[in-house]
Amino acid sequence: IPYNIDAIRDTPECILVEGEFDALSYMAVGRTDVISVPNGANSQLDWLDELSESHFEQKQVIYLSVDTDRKGRELCRELSRRLGVDRCRIVTYGEAYKDANELLVAEGPDALLKALEDAPIPRLEGTFTAEDLREGCTNCLKRGILRAWNWEYRIWTKS
Repeated sequence: IPYNIDAIRDTPECILVEGEFDALSYMAVGRTDVISVPNGANSQLDWLDELSESHFEQKQVIYLSVDTDRKGRELCRELSRRLGVDRCRIVTYGEAYKDANELLVAEGPDALLKALEDAPIPRLEGTFTAEDLREGCTNCLKRGILRAWNWEYRIWTKS
């Protein structure tokens, strides 16, 4: 079972981490609503099916604070898929650190809390934002629709 599972039973949000040291890092900065998945990124997620209704169904926000390596990213994708992308937030630690514990040790409690606060909502596959379209729209405005389309088409066909 996940480490510290009883701590998230009746909370509106929770933090899922990949190891006990990461869970303890969040506890050290005052967040007790944190669990560590069993067996790290190699975890089979059968435990999630068993605890989904009792521990995760009522959650409004679920922070996924896993390692930034390949296995951690795979775990993050699968957890967000099973728990619901719309209520998950992905915690990142900057380029220099691979997990919450490394960030806490190197930068201190405020940096870890800031990483949690700044955690973005993951993007749904096949969606885009207005920011994604900014360059193309700006080109339409500056060059006119037909000339901008020809310019964009040349860029897309070269790659």
